[in-house]
Amino acid sequence: MAELAVDLMEVFAPYEAQARVLAARQRYLLFLGGIAAGKTSCGAMWALAKALGEAETDGLVVGRTERNDAIGLLWARIRALLTKLSDQTGVNWIRKWDAQNNRLTLLNGSTISFRAYSQPDKLLGHEYAWAWIDELSAAGESVDPLYVLDLIDGRLRGVAGKNKQILISMTARGLDPVAARFQDAQRRQDPRHFVVKATSYSNPYTPREDLEAWVASMSARRVKQEIYCVLLRPQTAVWPEFDPRVHCIDVKRAEFKTWHHVCGLDWGATRGSVALEVRVHPQTRQWVVVDELIPRPEDYKDGVVNRQRFRDALKAWWSEKNRGYPEIIVSDRAIVSENMWLRNLAAKHSPSTSVRTLVTREEQARFNGTEAIRDLLDPAVGDRPRLLFSSSLDRNAVGASDGGTPGVVSSMTNLSWATDKLGRPMNYVPDMQVWRDSTDALRYAVVGCRNVRHLWSVLPRWVGVGELESEAA
Repeated sequence: MAELAVDLMEVFAPYEAQARVLAARQRYLLFLGGIAAGKTSCGAMWALAKALGEAETDGLVVGRTERNDAIGLLWARIRALLTKLSDQTGVNWIRKWDAQNNRLTLLNGSTISFRAYSQPDKLLGHEYAWAWIDELSAAGESVDPLYVLDLIDGRLRGVAGKNKQILISMTARGLDPVAARFQDAQRRQDPRHFVVKATSYSNPYTPREDLEAWVASMSARRVKQEIYCVLLRPQTAVWPEFDPRVHCIDVKRAEFKTWHHVCGLDWGATRGSVALEVRVHPQTRQWVVVDELIPRPEDYKDGVVNRQRFRDALKAWWSEKNRGYPEIIVSDRAIVSENMWLRNLAAKHSPSTSVRTLVTREEQARFNGTEAIRDLLDPAVGDRPRLLFSSSLDRNAVGASDGGTPGVVSSMTNLSWATDKLGRPMNYVPDMQVWRDSTDALRYAVVGCRNVRHLWSVLPRWVGVGELESEAA
């Protein structure tokens, strides 16, 4: 059996916070870090050290999804470390890679299985000596992170393994259930739990100019949580930063009719159709939602709203002399026939108009778009919001009580996260909330235009967000 004749710490070169994780002997380990704090790299070091240090043991590495996360990211990090170790020792430590079962066998007989927690019940049936779970705070609406943690904890049994441990490496996203459990254990002085926190600035390998650029594009809340690793209490309101006294301004069409024109459009059916007119100030690049088109049953003699009537309303709306067709229209990609009609309409009446939809899962994820809007409402750098609303927009919750479609201002105020049985907010919005439609239209506009440089003073960055939930637009 091959024995390791090299100091892994010299090969891995962890910085101080990572070294504390690697040296910990407690059963439950949590590495809570800011963006680019080296959490995943640390997890890969820890997993490989466990596998190499305890021969003929089985370990488990778990990501949100199997293909993109467990294999695409976590196995890639471990493979890079094995390459580095091979260069140092002259030994290829990989005995076998079983692509069919996503299992790695090392020269010392240890195995590492790569799995996903998005389908937790598939983790049943095998015993392990140790486990590493990456980004458990990104579980989304379909998975209970504590259920995943307890299920994996139950698989750490059997005679193999000197010291059975679970490491969770994750970004701080408020006082989520996992962080809350560790916090409670610390209050009880439970010796089985160990926490290491690291800010983004703790990692000496992350260029400081990158960090400063990220901070400049983030909301104050995201900087506290995802850069400085502060566990902020979650709030039920999706955008507690939104304040009509701050974000609603007086603006006249004569002022903004020459500004850049963007439209966010959400296709409904008998309800939920919304188009937002967004104007972008040519100097400050502030986004201002100046008008909204929301067909309502009371607008028609028969009380019926449908997509054909929304089409007719859109044509009339954009044909108005002082409005015109937008420079960019971003819509819900799910309604293919309506988007085809939209492209044909633009090609006929305004060939320069670009019609877009959200394509990737990263773009479609509601959580990501929500955070992008938060970044605009309350930027960490600068003294003014980058997203504003015309004070002429209706602030009353018109349509909310009868299942209709409220306007964007009241929706910004009232949109709320789903809550669990204990009333704790979760990172998704229930499907049936009437406040989703107008805010979805805004989300489409922001996300769909995020790479259009002339529309932004600070180009939105997607660092810290990703494919965080299964929910699509």
